[in-house]
Amino acid sequence: MSSRIWTPVELSSELKSYQQQIWRVVEAQHYVSTRKLVDNRAEQGLLEFLIEETKPAIPEDCGHLDFLLSTPFRYGSVYPKGSRFRRAGRTLGIFYASEESSTAIAEMAFYRLLFFAESPTTPWPENPADYTCFMAAVASPRSLDLAKLPLVRDRTTCTAVRLTEWPRL
Repeated sequence: MSSRIWTPVELSSELKSYQQQIWRVVEAQHYVSTRKLVDNRAEQGLLEFLIEETKPAIPEDCGHLDFLLSTPFRYGSVYPKGSRFRRAGRTLGIFYASEESSTAIAEMAFYRLLFFAESPTTPWPENPADYTCFMAAVASPRSLDLAKLPLVRDRTTCTAVRLTEWPRL
């Protein structure tokens, strides 16, 4: 039996508004990674400025957001096979988060462990890493909840995540 394919028209009938406080955990890479490369804060400031100049611009629609919220949108990439959050091919950056802080922390820990499991020659960190866990209020007039009926029926073929902002087709 072939798998069920949801068309955009079918999915549009399942769209609902969404408003929630969500959680995200991010590694504090910018200061941790560059500080050990320089001798003082002034040099680090210059290095951070130079690095920032090489990064893609933050999209205009995200310019008003705090950098923790806008950063994911500045990075698009080519994903040959896609991922749990992206289609295959060139895709825009996305922001994803969890409705529970414990879920955000568990996901961060899982993917850190997965990184080391898939790169066994990479040495484990000798020092603790710095992370920021933050909450943000989000709202969207259009969202899909793949964890609820009727979409949850296809849980075996898709990851149960809540998607907001249905792409314009």
